[in-house]
Amino acid sequence: MTLPLGSSYFLSAILPIVFSDRRRFLFGLVGAGLFFIGTWGLKETLIQVLPPLPRYTLILQTGGSDLCCDEATATQKPPHLRSDEILDIVLRPERAPAGPVFVHVYTRHGAAVRTLHCFLDQESDGRLRLRGMARDLLDLDRDASGPYELLFAINRSPLPLDFAQAQSAAAHDPNGSRLQLVRGVVIISAVDP
Repeated sequence: MTLPLGSSYFLSAILPIVFSDRRRFLFGLVGAGLFFIGTWGLKETLIQVLPPLPRYTLILQTGGSDLCCDEATATQKPPHLRSDEILDIVLRPERAPAGPVFVHVYTRHGAAVRTLHCFLDQESDGRLRLRGMARDLLDLDRDASGPYELLFAINRSPLPLDFAQAQSAAAHDPNGSRLQLVRGVVIISAVDP
């Protein structure tokens, strides 16, 4: 015998069985709350136990030039490349990192900031590498041109961050021990048809 869920029989016969014991319901509710609080506390504890992130340096390698993007070389001219040329992006740590490292990648062209969905290869010395055609890596249109700022949020959490959240977290961590924001600029030329 099947009864529709909206029937008065369902409401009068089944629901009192499920919620008959208020103590059991409250115990389950408190247990679920403690579970979520414990999970959050464990995550926070594990993040505090891990050693700080090493400082990362961004290296942009194109067919003809390499550019190391750090404070000391901020005055160098950014590399120029066509959108169909190979771009090799390397994030080099000062020492091999201990524990997990996650990178969120963004591009800024003008005022627009976009999140890029890509996977970086991690080498044995801790370097993170992204290599491919500039148009594919940066998700560009064929006629895209101009300066593109590459932004990398390096942190311990795999949870997705939008760029505003990454900037806020980096501002609250000036040492870069939990999150670092690394920047570099490339100038893209459109491919001739």
